[in-house]
Amino acid sequence: MEDFVAPSKRQRDEYYRLLKQDAPSNLSSGELGRLIRQAQHEEYYIKGKEIARELGIRYVGPQYEKDKLLGHMFEDVQTETGTSFMAKNLTEARAKLAEKRELWRKTAMKGNPGEKRDCPAGLIELKNSLKGELEDESNAYAKYLDSSIKMRHYERRTDADILKSMSTDEFSHRYLLEAIIDSIVLECGE
Repeated sequence: MEDFVAPSKRQRDEYYRLLKQDAPSNLSSGELGRLIRQAQHEEYYIKGKEIARELGIRYVGPQYEKDKLLGHMFEDVQTETGTSFMAKNLTEARAKLAEKRELWRKTAMKGNPGEKRDCPAGLIELKNSLKGELEDESNAYAKYLDSSIKMRHYERRTDADILKSMSTDEFSHRYLLEAIIDSIVLECGE
């Protein structure tokens, strides 16, 4: 059995900031740390949803590396490609969204927008099929990440790590699918 390690003042202060109550005195530093990470994840998620609502975009979820927040992943649902981007706050999200939309506008203007180029019908069908897969990849990412957090809560670290790795894989698949779809759109138009 491990020795009891009391939480630090910083941990107790963070717990109070997040949950608006004092931390239970019987929790060890490790136990309190897990509760803090869980509460931080919920806080990040709420902030991300607020940013998405403000900008009229879709919130994919918080992005982590180890237990550090890298930023929030968003998807622009108003452009044809559903471009994704990461931002840490509302100001950064607004700037990146404007940048992505301007890039999309400039790209669409090349070669007379709306003009269909000669592309095989099968390629267009494949592009449309891949667009459907994008949503599946986003949903799988969120599902695996949520399950990972729950496994950590139940102290099943190995299972949690596997699920987190699976969520990262799904996220990578999404980016690759977007790149393929974008290249077809650039070549063939919408």
